[in-house]
Amino acid sequence: FEVPEVALVLGGYHATQRHQQHQLPLMGRFGPQGTWIAWCGAPDFREVLDLSLCFDEAAVQADPNAGLAERRGHVHISCSVIEVSPERFCEDPETSAVVADFLELARSHMEKVVAVSAVELDVRREVVGVQECAAANLVADLLRKGCGADCAVLPSGCLRGDRVFPAGDLTLRDMMV
Repeated sequence: FEVPEVALVLGGYHATQRHQQHQLPLMGRFGPQGTWIAWCGAPDFREVLDLSLCFDEAAVQADPNAGLAERRGHVHISCSVIEVSPERFCEDPETSAVVADFLELARSHMEKVVAVSAVELDVRREVVGVQECAAANLVADLLRKGCGADCAVLPSGCLRGDRVFPAGDLTLRDMMV
């Protein structure tokens, strides 16, 4: 927050948003420069942030080449959360066609068994990022072994999927969730 050239910082999901019962989105001006900071989002992309910047027209006309940092006192920022759901958004046919082609190409690789777990792996939102979990331990062990490292640390909150994988074979598809 001490860099005067930085006027706006955007962030994604932050675990304290959920666990400390903050209202979303979190936004405000921080530090000696009054830097705007806004972050929002869910770990599974169920929410996105709609951010609006409105510049004071007189300040823009006075110095059209000025950047956001120079206009710090002449911009109004507002934001809101948009919940992403099938009821709110329609599929784009062109994008769906590209995705379908890619999925068909990748399908044979997705069913390949890449790991076997003796226990169920819980990656639900209420578990990952809150406590130690077997899924994060497995991934950390795979990273450690794959990199030939003495140790590997993985924050469980980076795991997504919001589901419980049963004990047994894990496919590449499971890992991509």
